[in-house]
Amino acid sequence: MTAEKSNPNDHPTEGEDTSKPEHTTPEQPDTTADTTVPAAPERVPAATHPTAVPDSPAELVADPLWSPEDYLGVTGDAAIKLSTSAVAPLVAAARGYRTVEPAGLKNLLAEYSMGVVNSRAGRAFKDAVGYDGALLMPWFSLESVRQAANYHRPAHPVTPQLRPERPPMDDAGRPKKYLFASTAAIPLDIHPDIPTDWVDTAPTVLLAEGLLKGDAALTAILRHHGATMEDLEAPAEGDHAEAMQRLLTQVPET
Repeated sequence: MTAEKSNPNDHPTEGEDTSKPEHTTPEQPDTTADTTVPAAPERVPAATHPTAVPDSPAELVADPLWSPEDYLGVTGDAAIKLSTSAVAPLVAAARGYRTVEPAGLKNLLAEYSMGVVNSRAGRAFKDAVGYDGALLMPWFSLESVRQAANYHRPAHPVTPQLRPERPPMDDAGRPKKYLFASTAAIPLDIHPDIPTDWVDTAPTVLLAEGLLKGDAALTAILRHHGATMEDLEAPAEGDHAEAMQRLLTQVPET
């Protein structure tokens, strides 16, 4: 049940996300992602509910629910983006969003079996990370989450997406805000802690445009079904996957 495609270029795919819809997660004005959830998120008054905003920190909406400092392992404009996109710190930590600095590029490439820094993918990601870093946005396929659940192990993301702090430009002089490796297979994504049986039994399935929008919708659904601000924090020593799974049990089947 995984929808995938491959990009033909040697450089990362520009995107405000050229990805496909994803199952319960998502953001990219940025591309497409999918979200598998059983009910529509609650509407919160605009004055209190942070919404996705343009990529400049100078254009932030007022009164986000969480501050940039609340996001574990995410710094700078990346943390601001998560905050103003209304993605809860716990939802972000459980997915694995993190800031990648230049010194961490080799580890990132090894983590996703993308070769060395001098490979085509390595050079492209090096350009994306630059000197200022990038937000790592891990994409999970439905099949990878199913297999992880069957074997009682954590799901592993199938492809990385980067949101550079300082986006490189394409040949037309436009910023590449969201980037995949050119050979990436972009799946129908689902947040790794969503119960996979929801895909078969949920009466309503939400398809969202990109990881950030999907994860913002998941945040709203958890809040609608009783999760408190404290519940949605991401303490450094916490088991974020277990905390997410506990909150998800509060979401009714209908």
